[in-house]
Amino acid sequence: MKQLIEQCIPHHLIGDDNEKTKARIFVFSGVAVSLLGLIMILLYLTVVPTPASNFIATFILFVFSLLLLVYFKKTGNLKIAANALITFGFLALNVSVIDTGGIYSMDLIWLVAFPCGAFLFLNNKSAFWWTAASISVTVIYLIIAFTAPKLLGKVQFDPIYNFVSVCLCIAIVISIIYYFVKQNQLYSLVLAQKNEKLEKTQEEMIAQNIVLQERQEEIATQNEELIQNQEEIIAQRDFIEVKNRALENRDNQISHSIRAAQVIQQAILPNAHSLQLLLGDHFIVFRPRDVVSGDFYWVNKVQGQTVLASVDCTGHGVPGAFISLIGHNLLDKVILQQKITDPSIIINTLHTEIVHLLKQEAGRNNYGMDLTVCAWQHTSEGCQLAFCGAKNSFYYTLPHQSGYIALKGTRKSVGGIQPENIHFTNQSVCLPSGSMFYIGSDGIEDQNDKKRKKLGTKKVLRILSDAAHLPTAEQKLLLENSLQQHMEGTTQRDDILLIGVRV
Repeated sequence: MKQLIEQCIPHHLIGDDNEKTKARIFVFSGVAVSLLGLIMILLYLTVVPTPASNFIATFILFVFSLLLLVYFKKTGNLKIAANALITFGFLALNVSVIDTGGIYSMDLIWLVAFPCGAFLFLNNKSAFWWTAASISVTVIYLIIAFTAPKLLGKVQFDPIYNFVSVCLCIAIVISIIYYFVKQNQLYSLVLAQKNEKLEKTQEEMIAQNIVLQERQEEIATQNEELIQNQEEIIAQRDFIEVKNRALENRDNQISHSIRAAQVIQQAILPNAHSLQLLLGDHFIVFRPRDVVSGDFYWVNKVQGQTVLASVDCTGHGVPGAFISLIGHNLLDKVILQQKITDPSIIINTLHTEIVHLLKQEAGRNNYGMDLTVCAWQHTSEGCQLAFCGAKNSFYYTLPHQSGYIALKGTRKSVGGIQPENIHFTNQSVCLPSGSMFYIGSDGIEDQNDKKRKKLGTKKVLRILSDAAHLPTAEQKLLLENSLQQHMEGTTQRDDILLIGVRV
């Protein structure tokens, strides 16, 4: 029976809430009405005589109840189905009551089923109206019995029919009440379970609220810490801004001073006109690593001899620039004032002057310089040149010959504590016209690429010897391009100085 009831309930109403409980009771009542109609039809056909109208009404009620169950299964509209079942049952019952004696009919007892059905299927309001309708019909039958009894059918006192009718009515009412009670118990159990779930959910929500409050407190604490940190950061930012402005001012002052030093250093170097008069066809690659340089070059003509020096002072930048000023002044003193043109004597004198000037006897510093000094006189066939180097060499190429020739300098620097058993000496060479000679610092050969590999002396000299036959301007351009390609992706390592002169 339970499975039959569940199959007659629409799928969207299968569950345990109040609406679904009413649907179960309606289906149960519909099935009961159908069974009751079937039983009554069988009784009318066998042992209980009844008017044709009563039989037809019972049969229609049986069929109609089945159709309503099918309709409810498809639509799930409980209100329409319940009202239709109660209304048609009410009409069918009144047909039977009229045919069996009105107020004297045993079928009148069935009027109690309609308010009960309205209460169970629908609501209290519907139950009230169907109760009023049942009472009203009973009062009407009572009035007719006293005023126009001929309108009612003949009273039939069939004991079997009356017994079966009363028993079925009681059974159906009790069954519906029992089913209603069971459904209410089930509904109460479901409500209790839902309440328990709600209580658990509420407890979980309370616990979550406690956790949220704790987190809010933590967040509030963190916010306070963040505010304090922000205030500290703002204070530090303001402090840093003040320091940055001070550093920027100081940097501007230092930059201004260095630019002024650059102007001074450039002023002491020979200008282009003097270089052209003294050296003739030549080129100079001069690249300070910083604004000012520790490398410099010096050239002048004294007593018929041209004296050229390329100097690499200790360090670069400002320290190197200071040493370069000292070196330049000492060269002026030794060559121009003292009229010394011998390269080895020039270098020895520079060494003595620097040691004395920088008070290096006490060992306080080891500043100095590496340099190359050349002195030459032009002849009808070329020039006679004397060279002396302090850790720097002299390279030259001859016309119509490949390769280069190197004259190594003395392995001793100028200034600082140096070995006394090593002396600066001259080397002489006669260079025919068209020859090229090269002197300079080690900055270009020590320049590294992005893999920290040096350009190297051999590669520099190979470039120069291969290009010696070219004009000096092209030689300079070729050398600078090779240097730029080599140092791509890295920065300049040291001051760079290279001088090339064609005889």
